[in-house]
Amino acid sequence: MTTDLTGVGKVIESLLDAAGRSLGYVLKPWSIRREGYAQIEVEAARIEAIAGAEARAKQRLAQAERAAAAPLGLPDDDAEATNRAGIRVRTRELRATRNVERILGETRERLLEWHPEEAVRPAPIAPDWMDQFMRLAEHISDDDIREIWVRILARQAVASDRKTSLATLDILRLLEPHLAREFQRCVAFTCVFGTCFDTWESEDEATILNTHHTDMHALEEIGFLKRVSIHAPVVVFRNFLIGCFDRAPVRAKRAGGSLQLKPKSFTHDVVNLSWRGTELASVFTPDYLDITNGTLEPTAESGGAFHALEVRRRILLEWGTRLQNFCDRVRVGVSVPTMRDVTSGFEAAFTHEFAGDRWVPLAPSEIEAQLELQGINRQVIDQKMAVLRSIIGD
Repeated sequence: MTTDLTGVGKVIESLLDAAGRSLGYVLKPWSIRREGYAQIEVEAARIEAIAGAEARAKQRLAQAERAAAAPLGLPDDDAEATNRAGIRVRTRELRATRNVERILGETRERLLEWHPEEAVRPAPIAPDWMDQFMRLAEHISDDDIREIWVRILARQAVASDRKTSLATLDILRLLEPHLAREFQRCVAFTCVFGTCFDTWESEDEATILNTHHTDMHALEEIGFLKRVSIHAPVVVFRNFLIGCFDRAPVRAKRAGGSLQLKPKSFTHDVVNLSWRGTELASVFTPDYLDITNGTLEPTAESGGAFHALEVRRRILLEWGTRLQNFCDRVRVGVSVPTMRDVTSGFEAAFTHEFAGDRWVPLAPSEIEAQLELQGINRQVIDQKMAVLRSIIGD
């Protein structure tokens, strides 16, 4: 039994106490260790053997007492059906207990793994939340899905970690393993690009995201994703934006030696994470909110296969090819958010133009002319321009 009751040991003790109150029996850390699973299986086999023996004995007794059962108006096989029902109930309860205790055991291991030396504090877990968690966890036997529930419970037990709401728990029961894998790809994609959109031109299946696939629609219907149709002259991603332009109908002021271009709006769909999806994303990627709000940059771990520069470069070229059919010029650039009075927006500086199969840098004077616009944070723009140039290979 753990003696570290000032750090993670205290968290584990508090968690097991809350779980025990929900389950109705006392839990000890040593009783749910992974090495104890073999004992659970032995006990399960013993209970099932006893249940089988009892059923056979009752079946023989029922056959001998059919004459006594008949006058009660019961069909001859009702006694046998009652026995089978008892076996089914015991088997179901045994499986439920096994599922719950596996989750608790792996949660303990995860807490020890995540916080080996940290002075973490336990978080009080509301009885209603724990009751709901335990009720739903009884049905979780798939390894991949169980890992999600383990992570949720481990984070719920630590005071400093983000929490999962009852509403998200309720719909999480609908998440099948293949949907969970697709959702994790969406999380990685949004870490890198800020939103989800189609990427098809690749021989690598790991970097293809089809937002119109049935799995994506299923995730929408469950409530983890939401689709948005946008009519605008730009597509805004995490570290850059792509815009469509037409030549102005009349000769206008010259900026940087070239004619001004008129932005041209077009319609496109993006898929974002709902607030429930954001809660679940934080389970997979603890820094998800910090990454999506720009505080942290995505890493190879959070961005998965989409983090590689060659993948981002390929997707950027794909968008340039796709959008050149809608307008005279396609340009890519960077932006920073702005706040004026009570309204918010962004200022953009386009740095490259699509030339059929590659991105060509604009003239430095034209870029500087854009940077002189009021409201642009030059330091942030320079940082984002450096990222964009690394993606393009400029």
